[in-house]
Amino acid sequence: MPPDSSILAKFGWDDLDRDTFARYRRRHQTQNPTSVRNGYEDERFLEAIGGYGRNRETGDRGLTVAGLLMFGTPEAIREWRTRHLIDYRLMPAGADPDVRWEDRVTWEGNLFDAFATIYPRLVEGLPVPFRLEQGVRIDEGPLQVALREALVNLLVHADYAETQASLIVRSPSGFRFRNPGSSRVPDVDLLTGDQSDPRNPHLVRMFRLVGLAEEAGTGLPRIVKAWRDLGYQLPVIDPGTERYEFTLDLRHAHLLSDEDRTWLQSLGGEWSEPEQLALVLARHEGVLDNLRLRSLTGQHAADVTKVLGNLRSRGLLDMIGWGRGARYQLGSAAMLEPSLARSPDKGMSPPDKDVNPPGNEASSLGSGAAPPDTRVSPPAKPEPRAAAGAIDDVTRRELTEIAGPARNRRRLDTATRDAIIVALCARAPLSLREIASLVVRDEMYLSDVLSKLVASGRLRFLYPEQPSHPRQRYVAPEATRGR
Repeated sequence: MPPDSSILAKFGWDDLDRDTFARYRRRHQTQNPTSVRNGYEDERFLEAIGGYGRNRETGDRGLTVAGLLMFGTPEAIREWRTRHLIDYRLMPAGADPDVRWEDRVTWEGNLFDAFATIYPRLVEGLPVPFRLEQGVRIDEGPLQVALREALVNLLVHADYAETQASLIVRSPSGFRFRNPGSSRVPDVDLLTGDQSDPRNPHLVRMFRLVGLAEEAGTGLPRIVKAWRDLGYQLPVIDPGTERYEFTLDLRHAHLLSDEDRTWLQSLGGEWSEPEQLALVLARHEGVLDNLRLRSLTGQHAADVTKVLGNLRSRGLLDMIGWGRGARYQLGSAAMLEPSLARSPDKGMSPPDKDVNPPGNEASSLGSGAAPPDTRVSPPAKPEPRAAAGAIDDVTRRELTEIAGPARNRRRLDTATRDAIIVALCARAPLSLREIASLVVRDEMYLSDVLSKLVASGRLRFLYPEQPSHPRQRYVAPEATRGR
């Protein structure tokens, strides 16, 4: 039996927020003008949507868990769930360690009002493209669709038997949604929508009936499509395999940098998006495998296998190992003779839009497998390179070697982590995105770490007078001497 269908015999109509319930009914009627449910009395309506029921074995009648969570008063919800908290935070731009957030909502009430309170804050100030459907203006673009689905996904899939708070964070680098409870669908099926096993199906249905959610199983694929339509990296999902928390990160990180595009053009081919990603990933991270490329493209394993096989047949990738353990690195045609990459029979067209904002020259590719034989080395002492230029291949290999322990280990003690970051920034001025890619850590997490390192004097801004400079980099103090 789904957790949200349990009957709470001691909870009844007095435990509902009647104003919330009335607003839900009005929205339901607007979304479903011909539904017979619109003519039901309140109790029958609530029972029809799964919020009220009867236990046939005991004869007890009362609110269901879904009914209490969706429409209950804060007092009634706390009586059932001792600690009930949905935490929204708006994090500031810049790196002031004394500013924890610019706006915060600590919500202890029902889920329908939680959505109505938090969603406007998530989308405030975001551009809305002009769009008409059947003569009616639609005030949702891909960005709004992704955020709406992500918020509803958090509310309906949380494990409310746990005491942890659900967390929503909006920051300049993107959005994070975290709720207690791991995914009930295998990792490989999360992005396809082929399987659905909602923890709280009544809650899913309640949101769907008022047009705030899609059919069960389609939420994450819709989020992925909307985010990719904007030209951003695939959302990063931690299904909660190790920790009993599901996390969804929607980052403002573009798929390819200007420097990446220039390099691809030098190879002389016209690439599909998966091919572009495979080549750039191999270039920046040293190796890639089928699963890593699938996580960036959202494609099925068979389609990714074809992409990798095609690039390998043209000498652009070399395969290391066999079977499921196979990995790929750049081949000779990609490193030594770019003209060999030309394929006169290839009919694919290049991307039809530049998704990378001007001046953003750092690669945005995130975590992945580390190159073999990585070890810690002391930071090299040559003169630092130019402020915002692309990282050359020699420097990148040195940075990857320095970052080796962080790439190979999920958990590091604070002192080792900070020492690696300082060593990286002593070798070259690095952006938040570049550091995150090198040490395979989340940008939101690293933003706080870097702020503390700046506050302690172990790191400095390349542009100290302009913390939000579009080409801001972090440098170790010793790297700036003699300039």
